[in-house]
Amino acid sequence: MTTTDASSLPIGSAFDRMPLTRRHLLIGFTLFVAFVIESWEQLALIYVSTDLGTAFAVDEGTVGLVLSAVAFGMIPGSLLWGPVADRIGRKPVSFWSLVAYGLLALASAFSPNVPVLVGLRALSGFALAGIYTTTFPYFLELLPTRSRGWAAVYLSIGWPIGTLAAVGVA
Repeated sequence: MTTTDASSLPIGSAFDRMPLTRRHLLIGFTLFVAFVIESWEQLALIYVSTDLGTAFAVDEGTVGLVLSAVAFGMIPGSLLWGPVADRIGRKPVSFWSLVAYGLLALASAFSPNVPVLVGLRALSGFALAGIYTTTFPYFLELLPTRSRGWAAVYLSIGWPIGTLAAVGVA
């Protein structure tokens, strides 16, 4: 193939002919784990909600606010992280949002009161939205065309596995 032939090759053809490699599988496994963590995040706090209410001496409505804070943070996070990922790339957004989520979730464990906990949970939801919005597009954009369907199915299995893991631990 000459240089002229290579420059006229449609981008889709390159993905049609690309082999599936160990690197693809490693990236898929890493994103799968991130998806498990996302699912766990959505469920795990529910199982400790009674203890949360007791520890902070608050009613069920306030506990509901704490539980909802992650979802409230994910709304603006989803709207922001998508354009950021388009600008700087899905890999750095995936990495930094997961790091930020981990740090904020850890900080929320040391919250001295409910307003701080709600704020940190909302911020952790904002951070979590970065990995949430980039998981599937990032993975599927890397794969050969013929592998995308089954790979998306296996990646999506991370959600119920995270849910079952949270149930098992609780």
